[in-house]
Amino acid sequence: MPIPRWGCPRPSLHLTLQQYKDFITKADALISKLLVSQNYDSISNFITLYNSYINSKENSLKEYFPKYNPPIQPYKHTCVGLAIEVMNVLKLLDDDFPGIKQSIMLVSCEENVQSLQDYMAMHSGPQGFLVETEKDHVMVACHLELDGRPGLFISDLGYHIAGIVTVMRDNGYPHTGWFTQVQKPQCMKEYNYVFNHQNPNYIEWHEREMKSDKIKIRLSLVYVEKAFRSSIEVTEKRNLVWHVKSLVARDSKGNLMAGIYFVSKRKETKLTVSYVGPDNVKLRKKLNLEDFLDLSKIPRDIIQDVELCNEQLHMEDGTLTTLLHELAVVMNNCSFVSEMHDLNDMMKNLTIKMK
Repeated sequence: MPIPRWGCPRPSLHLTLQQYKDFITKADALISKLLVSQNYDSISNFITLYNSYINSKENSLKEYFPKYNPPIQPYKHTCVGLAIEVMNVLKLLDDDFPGIKQSIMLVSCEENVQSLQDYMAMHSGPQGFLVETEKDHVMVACHLELDGRPGLFISDLGYHIAGIVTVMRDNGYPHTGWFTQVQKPQCMKEYNYVFNHQNPNYIEWHEREMKSDKIKIRLSLVYVEKAFRSSIEVTEKRNLVWHVKSLVARDSKGNLMAGIYFVSKRKETKLTVSYVGPDNVKLRKKLNLEDFLDLSKIPRDIIQDVELCNEQLHMEDGTLTTLLHELAVVMNNCSFVSEMHDLNDMMKNLTIKMK
């Protein structure tokens, strides 16, 4: 992986509290439209990597991967492409809120930090720890001065957050605080963003997930001092060999409506298809990915499931079936899948001591 790069600090956006309220109203409307029109997709670029590798005639994925530059494809976005889309639409508000074009930026996130004290002691900034961090997620951020009070806002379509999250240094209004991101009968997930007291160049992202009687806590750190310049060559590329893949459609509130999901394994891979069925009931079905190797032999009931999911993903007829066929071809290449897992394990092992 290349060494991550950061740019210069961006100026704060100076607004009154009322101006910021007006900004939130307009920004949330734009972001809600993006949630509906842009699927989250970590599968298409994975297939593109595979095709590029096969056409390269390289001897191994390990040799080819350092040379590969992943594209950002329209309507086929992970967190990176979605963050770029958010940047583009929020810049349209510069006439109403002058300065946002210069202030808004992509920022890097280190997910699932195990020891906050150890991490902050070693990672005062991006210099000096470039090998040990993954920077496996990006989002949009903008520093604020609201009637002289410092803070920032965050937008994260990659994690299906429906609007702007406000983080004030003093935790006072309009600080967002804890909010419910997922609420289902079997699971509730809450998020909270606060400035790190030791180093305000970092935002702590706390996640609290409740399933039955169990509570799972996760902490991630967002570096917000400088704009992240390596979102494509580091973050997008890192996620190409991550073993979890999904393609999902969201509603305007960030709820997952339909999609496909799988966890890659070195041998058999099962695929989960999710969509809204009759009577507005959410359906989830497990499919064998190998069933899509021969399009002429796909069982009729599976075709119906895929067609319904295809429609709710807002894709042209037949697109999802073709995608699943291409994916089945990739996952049927045992050598490629094994090398992909080796790369993923290698990257995790390089960073596990730091997280």
